[in-house]
Amino acid sequence: MRNQLLTKGWLPLILTVTLLMRLPYVTTAGHSYDLRELGSWGEGIVQQGLFSVYYNVPGANYPPVYVVMLGVAASLWQNTAYMTPLLKLFPVLCETLMILAIAVWLSPEKRWRWIVPLCLALNPDIIATTALWGQAESVMTLFLVLALIALNRDKPLLVGVFYALALLTKFQSVVLVPLLVILMFRRYGWRALLASAVICFLIMVAVMLPFINGSGWDAAMRHYISAWYPQPTTLNAFNVWYWITPPIVGDLWSTPAGSVMETQPFWNGITYRHLGLAMVSLYTLLICVSMWRQYQQKREFLWAAALYMGFFMLATKMHERYVYPAVIFAIIGVAQDRRLWFAALGLSLTYLFNVTYTLDAHFVWLGLPMLRLLPGTLLNAMILLNVAVLLEMARVLFPESRIRLLNVSARAFATITVAAMLLLIIAPSYTALPADAVPTNVQFGNGLTLEGYQQTPSALTLYWRVSDEIPEDIYIVQLFTSEFGTFRLLYGEVLQPNNLWLHLSWVGRQLTSTYPVASIETPLYVKFYNVDQSWSSEVLPIRSSTP
Repeated sequence: MRNQLLTKGWLPLILTVTLLMRLPYVTTAGHSYDLRELGSWGEGIVQQGLFSVYYNVPGANYPPVYVVMLGVAASLWQNTAYMTPLLKLFPVLCETLMILAIAVWLSPEKRWRWIVPLCLALNPDIIATTALWGQAESVMTLFLVLALIALNRDKPLLVGVFYALALLTKFQSVVLVPLLVILMFRRYGWRALLASAVICFLIMVAVMLPFINGSGWDAAMRHYISAWYPQPTTLNAFNVWYWITPPIVGDLWSTPAGSVMETQPFWNGITYRHLGLAMVSLYTLLICVSMWRQYQQKREFLWAAALYMGFFMLATKMHERYVYPAVIFAIIGVAQDRRLWFAALGLSLTYLFNVTYTLDAHFVWLGLPMLRLLPGTLLNAMILLNVAVLLEMARVLFPESRIRLLNVSARAFATITVAAMLLLIIAPSYTALPADAVPTNVQFGNGLTLEGYQQTPSALTLYWRVSDEIPEDIYIVQLFTSEFGTFRLLYGEVLQPNNLWLHLSWVGRQLTSTYPVASIETPLYVKFYNVDQSWSSEVLPIRSSTP
């Protein structure tokens, strides 16, 4: 029985584990806004037609393959309450097929055919991205994985087919162009490269023509053209831009009002976009040198992981999920080079942290609450670990002694990162208040603390700390000038413009709320509650009477 399981039962077992780890999340809205947006695209397709979707639904900015999937899902959820799980149907299905394809490809490898697929099936950040969030990265990555497997199996024409489908799913698949061009040219010559490129081009034209006819050129090509529109330097991606252009102090979210735009000048006419393009180009050139020299080696997934990691860490306007392919490729790449295990493990951890602090829902994996296990104080350590992973990938690509500096640098970064993470976990969390702020440390229960306040002639700023999970809701702050009897509100109405929209992922963070309150000499009290007052605090003092 054991031999039959090892020889015939390993694939059904991997399929079972993959689905069991994902199905419990498909009914939960991991990110409500994104699901509503995707749902509106699907409804637009059903109501106004598939090929005119880009004209009729201006927000639709994904290429046709995923748009078709949304249309199929929308046709299935009509007049039902199953929109959320059906929106995730194709991403989960594609992720499952991807894991099975990898398992079949690795089937001759008795050790890796178990380890790699199970690592992908159980990986929490992969599960959160697809099954809980419902993002389409798995669809694009499935086609990229199939293209790399075809390249590994010396089938260049199939590479063109699968890569065309990847480009027709998400524009971010363009990152793999240097790898495909160099390896196919070096391995098979320019004729095979040209034939594969022609196949890719013809498939893309055949798919795009009906949409161009139905929506017009500009609308139908929006998902490719919009990649060049100016955006903030980082879109909630914990990469080097989170350090170079940090968001508002005390806020873990990386796209608040006042974010630095990539088109702003960095130095002497050079914008942040220019700097990002220069950095990612240099790193890509480094990988290209490795591919050109080592083209005969079967290291396709290692090179692919390095390309996507450099893209995520160094380019501007990155979303957190753009590193998803790098995670997949790094885990598979361990089967091609064991030295990649540190990069695969470290990247899985940092991406899990990034996803955890992006989702609306509190992500719990195998009963483990991620927000508690990964406190927000680890942010800088996680970015540092990402830098270490970037260097480690370069070190594995260039094992020669003359590149020994990369080896030393990567291991030094890894050591510093581990030490910083341990210190941040052990040390109590601390939030720095402005020098002229008055500390209060008022506990409102349910994990909410008013740490202090700062008053100027024209405004009052309150500094809050969220130390535990709080239900997502709109919360209202009321200020009073007497504690007992008839409360006298400083304003004639609730301070609606200054509501706090608390978020589960704000655990471990400092929030601020500012009110246009003139200087007051009397005692000041505060009450904190949600809109329907199902959750309400006592009236607590911000400050007592002047002695």
